Amino acid sequence: MKTPNGLFPGAELLERDGTETQYQVTFERGSFWLDLPSGTDPAEAKLIFVFSGAGGVGKTNNLSHPGPASEFRRSMIASGFGFVCAVCAPYVFGAAEATEATLAAADHCRSLGLNVPERIAVLGFSMGGLGALMFAVRHPEKTGRVAEFFGITDLEEFYRAGQYPQVLGKLPPEERAERAPRRYADRFRNIPVLILHGDRDEVVDISHSEQLYAALKEQGCPVRFEVIPGYGHTNDMLAAAGGSVKRFMEE
Repeated sequence: MKTPNGLFPGAELLERDGTETQYQVTFERGSFWLDLPSGTDPAEAKLIFVFSGAGGVGKTNNLSHPGPASEFRRSMIASGFGFVCAVCAPYVFGAAEATEATLAAADHCRSLGLNVPERIAVLGFSMGGLGALMFAVRHPEKTGRVAEFFGITDLEEFYRAGQYPQVLGKLPPEERAERAPRRYADRFRNIPVLILHGDRDEVVDISHSEQLYAALKEQGCPVRFEVIPGYGHTNDMLAAAGGSVKRFMEE
């Protein structure tokens, strides 16, 4: 699995300590950030595939932020989990590019001998919540479970609320309309979903999560929804909700 210098083929060592080891892995179909527990067999790590919020890709994803996000990441690593975040455009907003980059990263992780089941666990934040949900819409047979924080669940509605007009205004209306995972609720019937949203979010209105939850419940999907009081659109929500994500991923 590893080369003589201790790295994966095509990998750059980013950081290593007694808890975790972070790599940037480059291969013929792309690249991705890989975070694994230190001092244990990498093949034993339970990988979670991360979809980052706007502006973050690879090693600059939400879990790389200091404070509660970093504390959550390290807690999960200490419990035997690992993380992968594929590199793609920083403002994909649910485009197929993010889906394909994540599929390619999963395939390459398998080729390295890492523990990647056929149906993977995905975790998304904001724009990345939309990305994680659209991954499941496009490939329900490859999705094991979805946890998402304050995700966009209807891109056209998000755009009409005045968000990211310079980016989203360049998309054809039919493309924005297609990126509305709550309209494809039937595809989540066999996929456990955890929705988390702060009640003070001024970027992605909580109605996005409320309507997704209602749509999934109507289809009989295995979904749960947690409103996190006192939090807005921030990674710091992991201080209050990280335990819920951990329990969900351990099920």
